[in-house]
Amino acid sequence: MDRVVAFCASRSNTGKTTLILRVLEELRRRGVTAAVLKHGHHPPEGRGKDSSRYLDAGAAGSLYSSPWGWTLEARQDGELDPERAAALLRELTGCGVILAEGYKAGPFPRIAVCRREVSLALPCPEEELLAVVSDAPLPVRVPQFRFEDVPALCDRILDA
Repeated sequence: MDRVVAFCASRSNTGKTTLILRVLEELRRRGVTAAVLKHGHHPPEGRGKDSSRYLDAGAAGSLYSSPWGWTLEARQDGELDPERAAALLRELTGCGVILAEGYKAGPFPRIAVCRREVSLALPCPEEELLAVVSDAPLPVRVPQFRFEDVPALCDRILDA
């Protein structure tokens, strides 16, 4: 199974990292090995707090990529193309499932993460979405999940 799914939002602090941690734990419970690819807008600083949390939750690897470079175990210059980053992470970890954070304009199917107190705006056109995770119902045609519906969200990720 070769699958990359990006979790994105129109604003920060919607719960993307927390949701990815919960999805990682559910996938691990099911015996599915996954890795995380995080797109950022700040220089890499080695093993960061989110990377540590992803690895602690069961990710086989975590790759952070930004315009200032990328990190896995060593720093490199320049941002990796998203598809190259996923291929590299897949090659290094052997994972068939990669959960990407960010890439709201990237090449991957996306899951929009929306929270009422932050923003209910979709981060990309609805036709580019695999699903929406929100604490409020949204007028969309794609499957919608609440933050606590992690097993059903994992079904959608694995069956898509």
